[in-house]
Amino acid sequence: ERERERCPTLGHCHLAQTAQLTALWSIGQALWQRSWAAALSVHFAWTGQAAVMLPVLQERIRHDTVRLLGRSYTALAAADVAAHVALSPEDALACA
Repeated sequence: ERERERCPTLGHCHLAQTAQLTALWSIGQALWQRSWAAALSVHFAWTGQAAVMLPVLQERIRHDTVRLLGRSYTALAAADVAAHVALSPEDALACA
C-alpha cells in the first residue's frame, strides 16, 4: 500500500526501476571486466541515490584512468586517451 502512495502507477515505477537496475548492472559488469570505457559509456537518466552517486563514480573512474595512462605511457594520442575515458579527444585532453 505504501508503495502505491509513492508511485500511483506501480507498473511504470517497476519498469523504470528495472531499466535503472539494468543500466547499473551493465556498469558493474564493465567494471568487473576492467573495461573502464564501457563503464563510462553507459548513459542513463539516473534517479534517487544513483543520480548522486553515478556522476561521482564516473568522475573517479575517469580521473583514475587518466592517471594510470599518464604513469604508463610517455606519449599517447588524444584519440587513444579519449577511447579510454569515453570522451571526445578535446574533452579527454582537458581531463589530462
